[in-house]
Amino acid sequence: MKRQARIAMKRDERLKGILCLCAGIGLFSIQDVIIKLMSGEYPISEAMTIRSLTALPLLTGLVLINGGLPSLRSPHMAQLIARGVLNLIAYTGYYLALAALPMASCVALFFTAPLFIVAFSVPLLG
Repeated sequence: MKRQARIAMKRDERLKGILCLCAGIGLFSIQDVIIKLMSGEYPISEAMTIRSLTALPLLTGLVLINGGLPSLRSPHMAQLIARGVLNLIAYTGYYLALAALPMASCVALFFTAPLFIVAFSVPLLG
């Protein structure tokens, strides 16, 4: 009986993960369309600020649910800040590309990121 309960719980967790991934990709697609529409009228810095301010209440809620500000402490804070800066640069570049290129080209290039991660993981990480 316990084994069946564990299997059912794993199945539920997998389904939850799949649904969260699909929802996330759907939200990013909607975000891309909004950024593409805004790019002709607003500077990219303003679009990034609006995106960040929109995400702030959601992220604050997640932090509060998972233990508050102390849960954000890490012994690897420097690496986390560097990662955040790199993500900021990457999203800025992506939004600039959305403004200049067709959306299909930008999304296709975005989805090649895992290939580049694999290619650069060997020389960078050994």
